[in-house]
Amino acid sequence: MIIGAGKGQLPAILLAKEMGLHVIAVDKSPAAPGMKFADIALPIDFIDIPSVIKEAYKHKINAAMTMQGDLPVITVGKIVDEFGLPGIDYETAMRCINKLLMSECLLKKGIKTPAALRVLTLESAEKAVKEIGMPCIIKAADSSGSRGVTKILEEKQIGPAFKEALHYSNIGQVCVQKFINGVEMGAQAFSVDGRCEIVLVHNDAMSDPPYFIPVMHSFPSKLSPLQLKRVEKAVTDSVEALGIHTGPSNIDIILSEEGEPEIIEIGARIGATCLPELVHHFSGINWVRAAIEAALGQKPDLTIKKCMPCAAGIIEAPGDGILAGYDIPKDVYSVGGVFEIEIETDIGGKISKLRNGTDRMGRIVVGDKDSDKAEAKIEWIKSRISIEINQGKFK
Repeated sequence: MIIGAGKGQLPAILLAKEMGLHVIAVDKSPAAPGMKFADIALPIDFIDIPSVIKEAYKHKINAAMTMQGDLPVITVGKIVDEFGLPGIDYETAMRCINKLLMSECLLKKGIKTPAALRVLTLESAEKAVKEIGMPCIIKAADSSGSRGVTKILEEKQIGPAFKEALHYSNIGQVCVQKFINGVEMGAQAFSVDGRCEIVLVHNDAMSDPPYFIPVMHSFPSKLSPLQLKRVEKAVTDSVEALGIHTGPSNIDIILSEEGEPEIIEIGARIGATCLPELVHHFSGINWVRAAIEAALGQKPDLTIKKCMPCAAGIIEAPGDGILAGYDIPKDVYSVGGVFEIEIETDIGGKISKLRNGTDRMGRIVVGDKDSDKAEAKIEWIKSRISIEINQGKFK
């Protein structure tokens, strides 16, 4: 059973089918892209856990997983507990989905992570900002995809940022977190039988403030060998401290100005923004297959087979409106090492400026001699793509 059938889950659905598995997809939208490829498509909201579990019993499932979203992780945790399946349990899922519980857990284990305060009202948010100091971050306690995340530089931002964060919180809680100056990066990790077996650190590029949205990832890491070792240890310690027993995890990290890795967030699932594809290009490890095998109770092959520098970047809309057309010149493919250029929004579809991780309208994946050259290639390709929109506000 795959929880969710949106674009982020499509690789798992297709590969599971290719592996000869009987796939049940759960998504509240019957039109979700993955539904038509599943053997059984259940139009159920995956946050309706009792209904999902009822269907799981009906179809006698023997594995459950999700890919690139945090909310489905809770449902997977409940299924794992109910059926005694491999994977993370509900308690671990809650620690990973709730940034406040996560911070509390990591701090108890002596792991560096920014101080965070729970706020429920605008008044308490204002007090928390004064206590933590500016700059700081206001974000939903339980959201993903960079939704509702704002860097606070002055008091007038607090009200709109709190409202935005509350809008994206399913539990009605907002987190005010200390802002750490330093180098932002990420990691993809994989756990087997309670141990974090592999950590792959990647470079991240973020959008301009006030929003913090990943716009590019690249491999290999640009850290020095000593820095890389410290980051890998911090990731391993954090993943194991949270209780991620089996499967992939997606980690956001900042290497502070003092050279200390600080764990920002950990998701008990595969990362988004082309990260499973990048892992495959970089290391030769099929991250999606590994996740499926782990959910089945099998031991995945996590052997690094190569080390190919690569990068993936998102294509951003120039404004809010309707996509009227676009042009990708054929000569962008002539430079070599272009694995993928895709516009994901249909002509006539709504697009918007980048405000959260779901606002991207396309993606580019490339390889090159090193990560700097791969990143530069992404920027050059983006500069060559023209996008035409019909302006206009939409809800």
